[in-house]
Amino acid sequence: MPRLAHALLLGAAALPSLTPAAHAFQDSVPPTMPAIAERVKPFVDGREVAGAVTLVATPDRIAHLDASGKADIASGKPMRPDSIFWIASMTKPVTATAVLMLQDEGKLSVDDPVEKHLPEFKGLKSADGKPARVTIRHLLTHTSGMGEVTPDEARPIKDLAGLVPLYVARPVQFEPGSKWTYCQSGINTAARIVEVASGESFDRFVERRRFAPLGMKDTTFYLTEEQLRRLATSYRRTDKEELEPAPVSILHGKAPTSRDRFPAANGGLFSTAPDYARFCRMILNGGELDGRRYVKPESVRLMTEVQTGNLKTGFTPGNGWGLGWCVSREPQGVTAMFSPGTFGHGGAYGTQAWIDPGKKRIYILMIQRAGLPNSDGSEIRRAFQDAADSALTEAAPLRLNLRSRRMDQGKPSVTEVLASWEPRKTAIVVCDMWDDHWCKSAARRVSEMAGPMNEALKKARDRGVFIIHAPSTTTGFYKDTPQRRRARQAPYSPTPVPLVTSPRWGTAWYWTDARREGVLPIDDSDMGCDCEKKCEIAAPWTRQTAAIEIAEPDAITDDGQEVWNLLASRGIDNVILCGVHLNMCVLGRPFAIRQMTALGKKVALMRDLTDTMYNPERPPGVSHFAGTDLMVGHVELYWCPTFTSTDITGEASFKFPGDPRRTR
Repeated sequence: MPRLAHALLLGAAALPSLTPAAHAFQDSVPPTMPAIAERVKPFVDGREVAGAVTLVATPDRIAHLDASGKADIASGKPMRPDSIFWIASMTKPVTATAVLMLQDEGKLSVDDPVEKHLPEFKGLKSADGKPARVTIRHLLTHTSGMGEVTPDEARPIKDLAGLVPLYVARPVQFEPGSKWTYCQSGINTAARIVEVASGESFDRFVERRRFAPLGMKDTTFYLTEEQLRRLATSYRRTDKEELEPAPVSILHGKAPTSRDRFPAANGGLFSTAPDYARFCRMILNGGELDGRRYVKPESVRLMTEVQTGNLKTGFTPGNGWGLGWCVSREPQGVTAMFSPGTFGHGGAYGTQAWIDPGKKRIYILMIQRAGLPNSDGSEIRRAFQDAADSALTEAAPLRLNLRSRRMDQGKPSVTEVLASWEPRKTAIVVCDMWDDHWCKSAARRVSEMAGPMNEALKKARDRGVFIIHAPSTTTGFYKDTPQRRRARQAPYSPTPVPLVTSPRWGTAWYWTDARREGVLPIDDSDMGCDCEKKCEIAAPWTRQTAAIEIAEPDAITDDGQEVWNLLASRGIDNVILCGVHLNMCVLGRPFAIRQMTALGKKVALMRDLTDTMYNPERPPGVSHFAGTDLMVGHVELYWCPTFTSTDITGEASFKFPGDPRRTR
């Protein structure tokens, strides 16, 4: 697709793997929606792209951020959330917004003739030699008809002022306003007007008035040496279906760090996904972000509503054009998931940023792939947007039927309330679902429960719930995994009350709290083996059962402080417990019900995905499963409400084979 047709090889080769900026960014722990990552992965594996960064945002937060594949294939450098991309024509909305900021200040009007600000345009002529009157509106809507310059002509130009004589020397191709033709010269002319009206260079204006205040520290026309180390290499696909480095035209043979070139307002910016999301969030919020206004709401509407009437515009069907922004007037095909009126822009090498004002969503795709048949219509764009739309739709609140008990005239009464928990503020802790157990019956029940538990965890994870795997005393098995490192490296956060330190069974332990709860309703003093022939007590476990997936965004820990750090860094208020055993570890471990409740979290037990260590030969002499019911009631009375996995999966709750109980 005709964006910027010529290019220079960018060799962003072997570079340090993680910058200080990347460390700082990772500390904020942005969430990842696995469903989106899974849809992008085949394009990386199939060598359609070397790597990608995907981001989805709402008006107030980043809802998803993920990096996959390589930023540079030759060196093996991984793609990271703060990898820098040439965003090409995604520069154009930035330019248009600069123009509207100056209109807000009374320094220009989009209906001004260009010659009012650039007198040279008095000499602009049509193809038949007649004077051509072009307005700023024409420039921003690609309806000016202006001619383009060649790469050889542009290469020696050092500033935007130097382009103007070249543009004026070319006749317009049609009556301004009568047709739509994608026009690079018109956008650069608009940026030159910004310079004249503001009294400073375009790159200085957008840095001082937009990028710095918005915190867009990696958005620039001219990279620093540090930023250069994070620049993703651009690639094209060969006839042999391999990826080879590709040239990027905007530099005209010069280095990305060189200032010996004009700030190309038509497509010269470099940026990161999180940076560009700050800009998009400001626009989605009507020109304001974090209490600071950048552009008036009416100017945002002017930019992002169709200004081209019924003219056929854009590179995919159903579009109109605003001022510097493409507008999806009739969503279809690659835009089918959008609300009418969604607006945004793409770039020559497949980068995309789209804002859906109806759904209040922002979709950003960062890739560096030359030679796409239509970078606005790419299959990776469609896959990403489809997955993001589905994932966000599924990220509706968890609706949990929370059951609890209270004493009423000396007798416990059961109440149930429907609660809404926000997925991104919720974690599930999987307690001690080991690969083996000294009690054969307990080991069998874990294996029976593991599959259904894994399905519930997958459904919860896909909706944005954070999963913490806590296979106590076996975390060393996972010492080199990213999930274990995630827990160890989470920023330290002080707890509101001291954590328990008394040891038991390899971790700290929160013993029965006589101030809060009564004696447990089942006698587990014999350790609870319910096998006919009692098993010898040992510690055969080495890891969590392999039947439960530990996915990329999860964490692994059995340490109370590490769990608290993870929860605090993600702003998680709600904690769900599942696993074994309810009368022991699910209550007493330093990450479990008693401790989480004492720390002020909203806690719930998934009661169909737990079990007890209870021998029916001991008091009160009921069946094993009835003993589990008694423990569930104890938790509901003294500690926290419970619910079943049905509230997450939509399927029937889990029941052990041989369990005679009708309901859980």
